[in-house]
Amino acid sequence: ALALAVRWGWIGNNPCDRVDTPRYRPERKQVWTPAELRRFLDGTTGHRLHPLWLFLATTGCRLGEALALEWGGVDLAAGVVTINKAGQHIGGQWTVTEPKTRSGIRTITLPREAIAALRRQAEYRLAHGGGVLVFANQSGAPLNRTTVAHAMRVMCKRLAVPALSPHGLRHLHASILLAEGLPLPEVSRR
Repeated sequence: ALALAVRWGWIGNNPCDRVDTPRYRPERKQVWTPAELRRFLDGTTGHRLHPLWLFLATTGCRLGEALALEWGGVDLAAGVVTINKAGQHIGGQWTVTEPKTRSGIRTITLPREAIAALRRQAEYRLAHGGGVLVFANQSGAPLNRTTVAHAMRVMCKRLAVPALSPHGLRHLHASILLAEGLPLPEVSRR
């Protein structure tokens, strides 16, 4: 706006040109080692959110994508899930949208451990009234991301691993795949 005002002759010069802008230096993200991930997953085996955390760590999905995942998008026999939506609570209302990017619509191959966790999740959901959502609370309503993050912080503290958010599991997944030699474009597609 000030540059436009100079061009139109409303002001003689742009006072913002004399301001030194601060340099943004993002904080380095905390990512667990594979041993810390194993300690967390082994230590949360009995927790009701363990299948969700394991799913996030082994697929690289965003939390909103996992929370909107429906059983129709899960093929345990083929060992794949189809991600085609994301969900979040906005103003207390559950809202489902398309994934963040067009490439977010994808099919992901699951490791054996994730397939086993989803089978346990199916048993849990059936015992609590079923429903279409894979990861839901006991009444079948969508989980709240704040609840998931809080429970994860509590378990991190209890298990003496550095605090990590559910989104941190997405970064961890990518780091592990890159360390195993998977090419960056392949990790990005996943």
